[in-house]
Amino acid sequence: MARFFKTGNATRPYKKDGLIFEFEPLVYASGTWIGALEEGREERAEIIASYGPPVSEISEAEFLDLKKKLNKNSHISEVSEAKETEPTKTEEDAPVAVESLEDELDFRAPPAEDDIVPVVEKKTAKKTR
Repeated sequence: MARFFKTGNATRPYKKDGLIFEFEPLVYASGTWIGALEEGREERAEIIASYGPPVSEISEAEFLDLKKKLNKNSHISEVSEAKETEPTKTEEDAPVAVESLEDELDFRAPPAEDDIVPVVEKKTAKKTR
């Protein structure tokens, strides 16, 4: 019969008695991944059960509840994966070679009237001796 376990840090494997236990990250909460593990072999289940905090044994119902939360939040990982893809570049995105400053200035749109700031010349008084 399978036994179920939960950890507050599923970002790393847990090692004990020469065995490695990897929890499936299911819910991201308070800056860490909560993970769950289903262990079908009793001798392995006894070893991970003796690990102590942050590992704890949970019921099958709690395990299934964590799995449901993963399915409800699966759109979050899809969104983050979509952000990681690089947009396709078009010819409009290609850099334009500019041969001189005048050429570069020709590409700019003229300023709007609101953008024009009058230049005030600062007059300095001549010093006399």
